[in-house]
Amino acid sequence: MSRRFMLQQIIFALGHDSWVMDERNEKIFLIDNKTVALRKTYIMYDMQHNEVLKIQSQPFHLHKTITVEHQGRVIAQVQKAWLTILRDKFNIEIPGGEELVAQGDLLDHEYAITRGGQSVAHISKRWFTIRETYGVEVFDEPQSALMIALTVAIDEMMHEVNDKPPAEHRDA
Repeated sequence: MSRRFMLQQIIFALGHDSWVMDERNEKIFLIDNKTVALRKTYIMYDMQHNEVLKIQSQPFHLHKTITVEHQGRVIAQVQKAWLTILRDKFNIEIPGGEELVAQGDLLDHEYAITRGGQSVAHISKRWFTIRETYGVEVFDEPQSALMIALTVAIDEMMHEVNDKPPAEHRDA
């Protein structure tokens, strides 16, 4: 059985908090957007304001990396795939577990997160008419918080890549 969540895009507003709502329009998680030194950080809280997960950029990696931590332990590491043909792709390393892959049209928020070829979550902006809002459908409900955290991480990485200013033109 799947469960759907609504996630407002929170990338653009520094220090902006955003609620993750379920299909019954109930608040499930609060995502707090922070920047600490060189690290962009999101903290996901439950309804009792307990920290559930921390999503944090790792600025000193050779390849852009965002980690997801639970109680100080890395439970997922997200990196954009080096070579992809036609579609955006992110590799998600799960320490001690089977790797996940996020693939599809990530810029338009239309993609799936898969494990061993099986879909574990589907992310879609088409489900909502509200601007800057998209849905996360999770097929493995105990993994809901992780799938939402991965969605935030991928969204952050996609905006970082697409918001870079164009290179300066040089006269020959």
